Amino acid sequence: MPKKYNLSKVDKSKVFDEMYFKGKKKSYERGGYNFREQYAVAIPLAKTFYEMGVRKALDVGCATGSLVKAFIDIGIDAYGVDVSEWAFKNSPVADRLMWLDIDEDETLFQDETFDLVTMKFVIEHLHHPEKALKEIFRVLKPEGYIYIETDKPIGDRSRQVGHINVRSKKSWLNLLKGMNFEASRIPYLRFTMLHLYKQACSDYGPLAKKLLLHKMGLLGRLFRWIFRIVGYPFEESTHLLLLKVKYNKW
Repeated sequence: MPKKYNLSKVDKSKVFDEMYFKGKKKSYERGGYNFREQYAVAIPLAKTFYEMGVRKALDVGCATGSLVKAFIDIGIDAYGVDVSEWAFKNSPVADRLMWLDIDEDETLFQDETFDLVTMKFVIEHLHHPEKALKEIFRVLKPEGYIYIETDKPIGDRSRQVGHINVRSKKSWLNLLKGMNFEASRIPYLRFTMLHLYKQACSDYGPLAKKLLLHKMGLLGRLFRWIFRIVGYPFEESTHLLLLKVKYNKW
């Protein structure tokens, strides 16, 4: 079982270090964090948001900035914040990243700066998600989007390093709606399929390894797609939350 960290009493830069991304306490599949792989699965997400009209975005918990780079390459003015000094030192877009503990601090951005704020597997690390969401609400424009990926309270992922705030989808939605966010009108199915695409590209779980699917190229990817689609309603371990700020923001 992973070591339990009290993130309020440690230097978070030392928790989310090279060992977290690539070593024994890594939180990523297939031998650690791979920027090229993360960037490849970020591109379709970035394209989707661009088509939705997003032109300026902030990625909270950006790691080495794969999503930030995808946004920039698609034509979105993007920035990222994180607590990992190692991630900044290993980022190709370090000039767009800045150190910030969203659990404790406010960003340096002005009110209503962004069309979109993303949090991919970040909110489960926070002691004070309400405080972080309040800050995100501040920097979002009216009708701006918040996109969250976070672990469900099931399976091994929910017990990984630093996962101290794992909740049900209903709990997160109630919290967000109570802070003046509302469910987006954008079809939710598209984001579900995007997530399936991500899993098909990057998931190398025990079954895939046993069947050597990771060595079968496109055929292996097809089989992983089928496994994910068939098992998605029963085994998927991730919440996808897409909401937007209400038109009358204040």
